[in-house]
Amino acid sequence: AYQHQRGLCVFFHDREDSLNRPPDYKADALAQAIRCAVAEACDIKIRIGIGDAKEHWHELADSFRGACLALASSSDSIATYTRKSCASERLSDSVGRICQLILNKNVMEARIAVLSLPFAVNREIGNQPENLEVQHHFFAYAMDSIRFAAQATADGAAAPQPAGGFDRISSAGANIFELQEAFLKHAQALLDEVCGHFLGRNEKL
Repeated sequence: AYQHQRGLCVFFHDREDSLNRPPDYKADALAQAIRCAVAEACDIKIRIGIGDAKEHWHELADSFRGACLALASSSDSIATYTRKSCASERLSDSVGRICQLILNKNVMEARIAVLSLPFAVNREIGNQPENLEVQHHFFAYAMDSIRFAAQATADGAAAPQPAGGFDRISSAGANIFELQEAFLKHAQALLDEVCGHFLGRNEKL
């Protein structure tokens, strides 16, 4: 289950039942139950991404990545991962590369990859007004991923703060151009903080 800036990750062990229902049926039923319980308890809108079932616990990270992909490529309140979404796979790989560059302390290459991401999103998702909501979800996912990678580099220093400015702009009726400009501004600000952490430790960028 995922609420922007307030994430909750749920893993569950799938036990066979008398009806022999598939794992995706049970996951969707659990997601529906979570959404209904939250709606009854408080006035909070949540979105839930469902990854694919895995046989081994060490594959759970891949299931989580699939859930994030499902959220990034759909505007549905409950989105289920499907391997058919090649565009989402390619965009997710781009975000993963940015995060790996940050973790590898290659900030210059990370900046270049960040600058190229909006062009890739326009190509894979589309840049028409009807594509705005899906772009919004994707860039929120990308911003979270970049921030988590940046936080991992802090190493005892003050961790980068959540990109609240991006959240305010992206949820205030911005158009696609404004959304992408907000993403670039706040992603580069996070990279500036990462650069400062490395320079403070006299490390080569």
